[in-house]
Amino acid sequence: MTGPSSIERHAKTLRAWHLSLLRFALTLEEPDRQQVVAAAREIDQIGLSSGGGRQDFRYFRALSKELCRAVAEQDNTPSSPLCSYIAKIEDARIRRAFAAVLGIDTGSKPVSKPATSRDMLWRGLSPRGAPDKARELRHR
Repeated sequence: MTGPSSIERHAKTLRAWHLSLLRFALTLEEPDRQQVVAAAREIDQIGLSSGGGRQDFRYFRALSKELCRAVAEQDNTPSSPLCSYIAKIEDARIRRAFAAVLGIDTGSKPVSKPATSRDMLWRGLSPRGAPDKARELRHR
């Protein structure tokens, strides 16, 4: 089954895994770590059922174990698995949240909104009640 509903289900499951990792990073509690493992097991099962493979497929479980260990040890050095994991997260909000929780600088700057013509509309005008140079020149 590779229809849109299958893709959406995979995306939601992956997002749930990211969020469970984020929650574990916040709480460092065992039930939250177990939730990470459960979400990873579900993703690995999806990999098995999609016809790709081996019965011993454990990629997400192994990755989860490694990431949970790094979170618990607060290993946020540039060479840590956490830094490479964060760099691979496609959802920018989750990526920024994860980096903030772990105190990792991702090097990205806040996005500023570009100036629009409306922002420039009143530029150069003096505030109300302020003397206007043009008015002063006319009354001379």
